[in-house]
Amino acid sequence: MLPFLPAIQQGNTENQRLIRIAQQPSLLGFILSWFKYLLSGARQTKPLSLLAWLSGAKLWLQVMLNPPNPSQSRRLLEILTRDQDALSLKERLIGRLHLFLLSDSKSQLR
Repeated sequence: MLPFLPAIQQGNTENQRLIRIAQQPSLLGFILSWFKYLLSGARQTKPLSLLAWLSGAKLWLQVMLNPPNPSQSRRLLEILTRDQDALSLKERLIGRLHLFLLSDSKSQLR
């Protein structure tokens, strides 16, 4: 009765992986955070350790090279909550190609 429940639950492994990837700082951000920490004389909170950053980078790289298939509830939730103006590049190109071919076919009928 609740098709979106697995996609909404925070303890879901799929959601935890997506949250971890979203929180992964870039290499430049990682270096700058350590640089600021060292310049402040250790008065700031200690940034992410190198091993934690490397494990996050490995996870990010694995997902980029071999993307997992999202669950049905996750895909359905993303489709329903996606902003209509936020079309992907592929969808925009297909739309433009469709309009071009439609106008071309109309011009050939005349």
